[in-house]
Amino acid sequence: MTITTPAIQARHVLGRAQTGDYIDWAVDAMVAGFDSPNLRMLAGLDRFVSPFEAEEHFKRARRELNLPEPNREQAQRDYSIHLAECILDPGSDFETLVAKLSELCYTNDYPDYLMEWYSLDDGLTDIRAGHYPHGYDELYHADPRKIACDVATAFIKSNSERDC
Repeated sequence: MTITTPAIQARHVLGRAQTGDYIDWAVDAMVAGFDSPNLRMLAGLDRFVSPFEAEEHFKRARRELNLPEPNREQAQRDYSIHLAECILDPGSDFETLVAKLSELCYTNDYPDYLMEWYSLDDGLTDIRAGHYPHGYDELYHADPRKIACDVATAFIKSNSERDC
């Protein structure tokens, strides 16, 4: 999946970006018509280069392209939207992505807009353990992927239509 500018910015602010993420974003940005010296450098980096070097080129490319850095709250929201979009990919490991969204919730003081992911992850954990999904009743005798995709679709819609 393409790494959008809001997604890479969010991963950067939250300390979750890896060398490959920066490189993928740079290549996608160049394909989309963006260009700068450090964007080219970043796109041409080897995936085994230090993440610190990749991050430095990313910071410089962001300045060259006049991309403002989002605040932490906006970064959390952008990253959560990116993860939800990844869930909609039919080949995705949706359970791992739901777990990442749940982690984003509990590591950031349980913001209301992420609580459903926390509950869904709890329900999926119950099902894997062979128990009734007390954390998310809708999972009982249902297709977990379909439930996760439905939640992702509603989440993207409600969080993409905000006034910012």
